[in-house]
Amino acid sequence: HIGLRDDILDLFLNSIELSRNEPPHYQLLLGTMAMQAIARLLSALKHKSHEGRPIPEIIREAKRWLVCEPARQNLDHLALRLNMSYNAFRRLFKAETGFSPRQFALEAKLRKATELLERTDMPILQSAEQCDIESVYYFSRLFKKKNGLAPYAFRRLRAKSIPACTV
Repeated sequence: HIGLRDDILDLFLNSIELSRNEPPHYQLLLGTMAMQAIARLLSALKHKSHEGRPIPEIIREAKRWLVCEPARQNLDHLALRLNMSYNAFRRLFKAETGFSPRQFALEAKLRKATELLERTDMPILQSAEQCDIESVYYFSRLFKKKNGLAPYAFRRLRAKSIPACTV
């Protein structure tokens, strides 16, 4: 639903008038008008706001929620909170970010885990739990896929590359 749009309505009414009069080459003109109407509809759908809020604002809220509330990542609940179905939310989120909401949330968890492994001495299991990933094996597999190293090897490599403080 895009609401009543005068520009699209005018194209529709002009098309009806054109088909009634049938001037020479009216089929070509009708085809052109139909293409223009489709282009305007697609543009209106892409740029429409949802519930009076601009789409970038909705996506910003969703991203903030996915990053800041990892324990509450029920995406159906998030979609309802944003006043849309999960399918509409997923499609909109992916169109705007290039990631599905689940992929985005997982990337955020892995970024947080990387920071924890770099900046703390927290055990790997605890780092995984802190990032709301319950299985250390799943965490290790994801971490290795993203960073090219298992968490333990990543931490050891980082420790070697940071110069020791001499006092």
